[in-house]
Amino acid sequence: MQINRPKLSYRFLVVLSATAVLAFVSACNPTKKVPAGDALYTGHSLELKNSTAPKSYNKVLKSDLQALIRPRPNSKILGIRFKLWLYNIAGKKDNFINKFLRKSGEPPVLASSVNLERNIQLLTNTLENKGFFHAKVTGDTTLKGKKGSAQYVADAGIQYKINNVSFPDDTSAISQAIRSISDKSILKKGDPFILDVVKGERLRIDQHLKENGFYFFNPDDLIVLVDSTIGNSATNLYVKFKPDIPMAAQQQYRINKVYIYSNYNINTAARDTLKADSIYH
Repeated sequence: MQINRPKLSYRFLVVLSATAVLAFVSACNPTKKVPAGDALYTGHSLELKNSTAPKSYNKVLKSDLQALIRPRPNSKILGIRFKLWLYNIAGKKDNFINKFLRKSGEPPVLASSVNLERNIQLLTNTLENKGFFHAKVTGDTTLKGKKGSAQYVADAGIQYKINNVSFPDDTSAISQAIRSISDKSILKKGDPFILDVVKGERLRIDQHLKENGFYFFNPDDLIVLVDSTIGNSATNLYVKFKPDIPMAAQQQYRINKVYIYSNYNINTAARDTLKADSIYH
């Protein structure tokens, strides 16, 4: 018994294949859901130039600067913006599949979200905090059709180094405590000025003071003044107390009396404490 099967014409197969290809290409188009008048942000470039720091340092510095720039473009997997593709193939209907695709995907990052001035200021501040006091950063954007990118140039210049570090020189107990550990300072002559190292020095001093009875001292009670006008790209640092430092922060607490409870144990701690309170009040 012979069964007659319907035959698809060659022309029909060609049209069907072409339609499938067009549908796939349309779905893969990364700019499919970019609003009119806007563009898909594809990323940025950064040129770091004229830095006097070593090449190894500049390599890390450039990487750190690039990590600060926002926004970040849509993520890629093997060169494909897969999450953006998932978002793009989601239909307009609010059903389960479309909700899942939108949730799993990423909406297009738009070129209009790039804030050049903010990025320029952020990069400039970061360079200054790393000792490049005369750094200059410029930025611009480029649009090609429905895609856009940003370009930044960081002219770092000279990185200033530490020449001398001065600590409080008065006769107060707290100043003497700070001077007693000045030889262990992490602010070293010849090292580049790095704001994070300056903050680390304040924390080091705070820890030492806490261990020596200055319980109410706070690292924010210290300021480090920077004089970069001495020449030769060098700085003098002056560790000082803030004018409004509380008196309690300058007070060194000492042990007065020591009470020894020979029969103390953890089970009677609460009872002994209450008894002591009743006696010494």
